[in-house]
Amino acid sequence: MSIDLKKEQLKIAKNLATIFNALSLKSALNQGNLQSIIEKQLNILAYLERKHKNKILKSDKLLVTYNQLTNKHFVIDHNIKYEDDEILIDDINYLNVYIRNIFKVDLAALAEGKDAKITVPTVGEAAPKQTTANNPFPFVMPGVANNLPPDQNPMYTAMANARIQQESMQGKVYLFKTKPKYIPLLKWIVSSLLLLFGLAALFVGIGMICANGIKETNTNALTAIPYFFLTFIAIFISYRTGAPLIKNEKNENRLYAFSWQLYLMLGILFGFLLIFGGMSGDLSIFNSTNVPWVSPFGTTVQSFGLWAWFIGYVFLILSAVLLIIGIAFGSIKGPKIDTERLNELMRQYVEESTKTPPPTPPSG
Repeated sequence: MSIDLKKEQLKIAKNLATIFNALSLKSALNQGNLQSIIEKQLNILAYLERKHKNKILKSDKLLVTYNQLTNKHFVIDHNIKYEDDEILIDDINYLNVYIRNIFKVDLAALAEGKDAKITVPTVGEAAPKQTTANNPFPFVMPGVANNLPPDQNPMYTAMANARIQQESMQGKVYLFKTKPKYIPLLKWIVSSLLLLFGLAALFVGIGMICANGIKETNTNALTAIPYFFLTFIAIFISYRTGAPLIKNEKNENRLYAFSWQLYLMLGILFGFLLIFGGMSGDLSIFNSTNVPWVSPFGTTVQSFGLWAWFIGYVFLILSAVLLIIGIAFGSIKGPKIDTERLNELMRQYVEESTKTPPPTPPSG
């Protein structure tokens, strides 16, 4: 699925304006890490404005505001450009990730004038699992804070956690213990099976429309809609599964991660159709004496519809069974998070952070 960069451009401008106008965050702009992130956002915003040939440049206005608030003389780097849209999206999203982790504020809620406060975890709590549309591999830092001194400032822990998450998105930190060579091959297989599954669902939907009017089928055009939706979801997930392989992804986290959660929505919808859809009753037509290969009904279109319906269901069930086997194998045999190594890296980043005073939490 294509990425709407114009929408991302508007999001950057909105996020920066929200930060600059929020009393609870203005005082945090003297924090060096936040400044470097904001400056990168300004560079990205200017890059997107050049890319879209905008005449009104919000980046210039936001730059003036930023320099006034920070007493800096930052200049936008107009040589910045991105070849990979997914890396670009990761860099854009990092601002919100950082604000959430460090200042416990949700930018989207703050922009809408809602309560943007996020509960600050205690030192003994595990860092939460982070998953986004552009971060298809799991990021887990279980129980890391338990290895820190009891009086450790949780701000350092959040900063280290945010840093590891960003570096994992960029491929600088590998999250897993192993790199099973069969996982990329399995992803190819699962992606192909998903494509077959989607096409089979499409055949079923088309068959149901063409067979409309045959009394024994009890079908109409509306009963085909869920199958078209199933086709869309299957093809989309097929792309998400195979994209890192097609694009020759350099980030090994995306290459080797395998999570069954990606396929959950498809499974729920298919299960719903199994219970309440055509397979619960409508397929009884194939047990009747009026099966299409014995006595095709009426017109050629209706005969085609019955054949398409039947063939579609055969491949739908076949591909579903193979998908369940493949997804189960990948979930069980996929690489596991290297908690011990990530804990050690977490401690290292916390120690580096303690060499400088922690940022002052915003008031209000």
